[in-house]
Amino acid sequence: MPSKPEKCSCCNEIIGKDFSVHKSSPTHLFNYYLWCYRNKKKSLAKNKEGIRLDIIWIDDKELGLNLNYNRNRGKYTIEVKPNQLQLNNNNLKFRCCLYNDRKEDNIFLTAARTLDASAYSWCNDDKENWQETDHYMEIKPKEWYNGVVINFHVENVIIGSYKIPFALNVQTEDGKTDITLCRTILVKIADYEEEVESFEKSPFTDKTWEKEVNIIRPIKKKKSIENYPIPLEFSKYFKFGFREWRGIEIGEYEVLQKLRSQMKPGYVTKENYQNYFHNCLWLEEVVIKTMLRRYNMENVNMSFHCGEILRLQVPGLAEKRPSLIAGDLILVRIHEDHTAYEGYIKDVEDKHINIEFMDPEVLEMIENHPNTEMDVAFKLGRLPLERAHEGVDKVCAKGFLQSLFPDSLHFDPYFQVYELKDKDFFNANVVSNLEQRTAVERILNCSSQVAPYIVFGPPGTGKTVTIVEAICQILKKTKKRILICAPANAACDMLTSKLIPYCNKNQLKRIHSDSRDITTITKDVQEYSNIIGGIFTSMTWKDLMKYRIVVSTLVFIGKFSNEGYHPNFVFIDEAAQATESEACIALGTLKQGGSIVLTGDPMQLGPSINSTIAQDYGFHKSLLERLMNTQNIYADENPNFITMLKKNFRSHPEILSLPNEMFYDSKLDAISKKPENDPISKIDVYSYESKEGGKSKEGGKSKEGGKSKEGGKSKEGGKSKKKSRNNQIGHAIEFCAVSAKERREGRSPSYFNPAEANMVIKYIKALMDLDLPPEFKVKPSDIGVITPYVRQVYKIKGILKSHNIEDVEVGSTEAFQGREKRIIIISTVRAQHDLLKYDRQYALGFVKQEKRFNVALTRAISKLIVIGCPMVLATDDKWRRFIEKCIALKSYHGSKFEKRTNDKVTEIIDRFRCFPKISGT
Repeated sequence: MPSKPEKCSCCNEIIGKDFSVHKSSPTHLFNYYLWCYRNKKKSLAKNKEGIRLDIIWIDDKELGLNLNYNRNRGKYTIEVKPNQLQLNNNNLKFRCCLYNDRKEDNIFLTAARTLDASAYSWCNDDKENWQETDHYMEIKPKEWYNGVVINFHVENVIIGSYKIPFALNVQTEDGKTDITLCRTILVKIADYEEEVESFEKSPFTDKTWEKEVNIIRPIKKKKSIENYPIPLEFSKYFKFGFREWRGIEIGEYEVLQKLRSQMKPGYVTKENYQNYFHNCLWLEEVVIKTMLRRYNMENVNMSFHCGEILRLQVPGLAEKRPSLIAGDLILVRIHEDHTAYEGYIKDVEDKHINIEFMDPEVLEMIENHPNTEMDVAFKLGRLPLERAHEGVDKVCAKGFLQSLFPDSLHFDPYFQVYELKDKDFFNANVVSNLEQRTAVERILNCSSQVAPYIVFGPPGTGKTVTIVEAICQILKKTKKRILICAPANAACDMLTSKLIPYCNKNQLKRIHSDSRDITTITKDVQEYSNIIGGIFTSMTWKDLMKYRIVVSTLVFIGKFSNEGYHPNFVFIDEAAQATESEACIALGTLKQGGSIVLTGDPMQLGPSINSTIAQDYGFHKSLLERLMNTQNIYADENPNFITMLKKNFRSHPEILSLPNEMFYDSKLDAISKKPENDPISKIDVYSYESKEGGKSKEGGKSKEGGKSKEGGKSKEGGKSKKKSRNNQIGHAIEFCAVSAKERREGRSPSYFNPAEANMVIKYIKALMDLDLPPEFKVKPSDIGVITPYVRQVYKIKGILKSHNIEDVEVGSTEAFQGREKRIIIISTVRAQHDLLKYDRQYALGFVKQEKRFNVALTRAISKLIVIGCPMVLATDDKWRRFIEKCIALKSYHGSKFEKRTNDKVTEIIDRFRCFPKISGT
């Protein structure tokens, strides 16, 4: 019988074949030895049993390099500037000093090796005639042996960090003592001064306020339904995530089984719809509340931001730990006092939150005694959850569930009521685009009947153009009312601005919550908004009925769900970013027999969910994704129900190529000539940035011996440096390998990578300095920088500011979704394999995050530049394909990417086998 599949914890994959065969494979052995090394590294870094090992840098006194060389628990770090390394012919040497501190026993050195078979490091003896072969070197008691030398050499000097793991083995003659010692040398090449890492005591306590506290409410209480609380009798079951706990009683187990049965078969169905979403929302609420409690703070100071707004520094905001949003409640008290003051979070910044509506008593106290130590507790603002609960109930009560599971419906033959001629279109570009035109005509004629119509809009395919055209046609040809919703304000504002040229102020209304920062709304959108004299005005459902088109976020439209506003059409844009329960908030307002239109791309970023239990049940899947994956009417691209837009108007074909293959079955067609005619797509920017008079700015020599690829000379040779470099043949995609360790400040959970940040600035300067025709000159506003860690965002912004560079947009992947830039630079940050698990836990970074990868790669129009550590990125199949494509195009630069071929893996395995104490062999 075939063996049952098992999961290999070392290789992190399911093994379908005989597991014993897998355990003897090179891949498993390599991963196993690596696991052993990582687990034993701290122990092996210690001197033991009278055997001492030190590693010293061999300084060439004639050069007087005076490098910073530090020793710390078996790790040796040397910092060198590029020009210093070049002075030393790109070489560094380190001597291994082995001391026998025993009184009587001779010891024998039996093996000495670098553990990674890299091209930049190796061992030999003083005379360079010993090449890591096993031999017996006798060391007598109280004697040193200094014969082993570790060499470091790079062909081209590249900014970054190079790690050299080293091990040696010693034995006594009788074999009773067998010791392995490991050391790590880290060579850091940098042409900038790193900031001193700061460590601050964390203010987070993970404590509940045990004393009875009298709460003074905010001076202005925001409306809340105060409904759908977690059922008190079930709170324990939600706390344990529907899992059993120690000491569970029979009666409790029966209740648990009843709750579990409400979630059968493990995903949402028409039969379990209400229970499923109520339970998922409560599971999510429990996790958010638990997470917020962990970040309760003690002994902190508060200050004034402006007027009566208080300001509080909160470490960890950069990566949403704590995850706070505007509208969340906050409690503030003097340390361990019995009275607490409640307020609302007005907005969330990088390191601070601003708090409004606090009682004047606490404001006066902080003003008079600014150093007063305060305790802070965060409370969840439940309004979004309450409106999602209510939306689910509305959808069920109105009988809309059939529409959300349309495979069970009977559909009448498609009948075209409105025929659109070429002259009828508002946007002439839609006329010749078959997919866009089809979508507009079918939406206008309600071809999907009561089933949602889906506009599947991959990046740059004109999704917004399509739905704006469809809305305008409905406005012109019918008398129907239209509600347009999106998860975020930015998408709502963008759609409003696109509709303004076709609508007057009596037809279109953009409505906002009064908690929004009015300064973030553009002037043209404000003119169509519920804003008078710079102040938000309240609106009723009767006010909304005066307009043919209303634009709102999904959560805010829930304010009108119990009133008389019932549109004929509900459009949900960026529907893939909203949970299905959030979509229900808007769908709950729909008029009976009305039409639903969902637009978005399930291949890009989806909803953000905190509860892993809710995720296991599929709560993280949007309505759009669920319909496309489970309902057969959408499977064959029947134009009566779904249109996939296929013409990409944004990106250069080289930029689109891999995402097209990986996510869209190669169905997309890059038709825009603009990026192909943009000279920036044909320039090798790295070569321009790195060469100066035949030498790199880092101090290395160019491969062509001092000339550009076309043989042009530098300024020193009498010709323009810019012209010679602009003629270099390049490609629209470019990869710059920087292997430098990432860092974080103090206890902040957000990572940054100084070497990558500085390389980003070099690229930006090089792009702006390119000698291009005026119409193609690179402006700062042409450039966008994407990085997955918010701390890296602020590091890059800070460096740009210090260089007086403005208008370069820097943001996270989420900030760029739905956006585009002529040039995109991606800083991937991550350079340590062992932190990838951390990223997976918190859904951070780019590695193994395929939707984030897709979004990042599809924002660029003419040029995409990726900066990162190839060895870490290559652990992800999609990133490895990108790197390999850049290598094939000869647009790969920086530190060498050494693929772990079978021969390389075998060589590393052989090195580990020399040290039984590491490998266990």
